[in-house]
Amino acid sequence: MPIAEEGVEMPGEFCRALPSNNPIEWRVWAEGYRSVRLDRDDFTASPEGLGAKVSLVRGFDATIRVLDFGDGIDPDDWAGRFAAISHPAVAGAEIRGDGAVLARTGADGRAEIAADREPEKIEVVAPGWRTAACWNLAGGRIVAERHDVLVWMVRE
Repeated sequence: MPIAEEGVEMPGEFCRALPSNNPIEWRVWAEGYRSVRLDRDDFTASPEGLGAKVSLVRGFDATIRVLDFGDGIDPDDWAGRFAAISHPAVAGAEIRGDGAVLARTGADGRAEIAADREPEKIEVVAPGWRTAACWNLAGGRIVAERHDVLVWMVRE
């Protein structure tokens, strides 16, 4: 999707229909801006299909999920990492940016962080746990265009 400066409308075709019986979330993001999440209620129908208007705000945001890696899965095994997506959450983990606490994970292991700029270093810290593997986070930096991060931890 093309990126526009604030106040400029960019026409685009997202989809013709949404599944009627499943929850759905769309996310619009661009480098240097915070993402916007849309659900079914944010879309309006027109003769051309379904559409939504969004306004992006400059800044940084990310979604970080922290999960219990369990035991018996090799951190270098991608199939094992995929299966580990359904592992139990680690609640109360601190998400730190440049040493400052930006957020803590909830009962679902999820933390949403937002800041004026991307931190130089992002860390996930939980007492009694250590990081086993990460997806989209390396050397304290998010390494993917879309700022969704998974961190798997094991008990010390």
